[in-house]
Amino acid sequence: LLAGTDPLNAADEGQIDLDSGASVRGLYLSRDEVFTVSKEDVLFENKLFTSLLPADGNSRLFLKAELIDENGKPVRTDDTSVVEFAAVDPSNPYAEVLREQVRVTEGVAESEILANTVSGYYEVTARLLPQTLPVKGTTVYVYPGDPTAIEMTSNSAFLKSGGLNSTEVDLVLKDRYGNIASYRAYDVTLTVTGPGTIDVKDDDSEQVGIQTKVYEGRLGMTLTSGDTEGTAYVTASYG
Repeated sequence: LLAGTDPLNAADEGQIDLDSGASVRGLYLSRDEVFTVSKEDVLFENKLFTSLLPADGNSRLFLKAELIDENGKPVRTDDTSVVEFAAVDPSNPYAEVLREQVRVTEGVAESEILANTVSGYYEVTARLLPQTLPVKGTTVYVYPGDPTAIEMTSNSAFLKSGGLNSTEVDLVLKDRYGNIASYRAYDVTLTVTGPGTIDVKDDDSEQVGIQTKVYEGRLGMTLTSGDTEGTAYVTASYG
């Protein structure tokens, strides 16, 4: 049985009527598939979930593996088998498995994943020891936070006047830990002062500045020189 909790709304907590699999504390969860392998007359089942964790260094995701028999019934008499949870790539920095080898209790083993402050995809698999019976695992997206900083760079700091020269300008949104804030689209206001123009469409001409959305945490634009000499400043603000 899958149990979920919503830290933002305690009123909607409860049991979800699904098969045995994993239990997750957080905001996002979706069921993708089931994969089984045989161990004599016992099946070891691990559900694959695509889950989300904020890259805040504190959030955790609970994993649950359960033994079932050939009829799909839970094996509650097994208190000796050991399940090993492990990262597919132990060198990645996105999260860590807090309890790798867990002895089952009434056929159930539980562990946790702790998010790091670096965002990315973290793949976890599990197997039943001592047999090397790998099962398809869980992919967790440790996602970046909202922007707290904006970085802009240009290919060139000097342009000839006359409106014939241009340079590429890259804008990057970053969260408090330096991850690119790519989790969702963000509204950004751009302004240009001085002799220059940028090729960004204004989504709301009634507002001051150029209103646009930044997707995947990045925005590329072209700054074209003006007819007169001077310094062109491109500034961006969020929130």
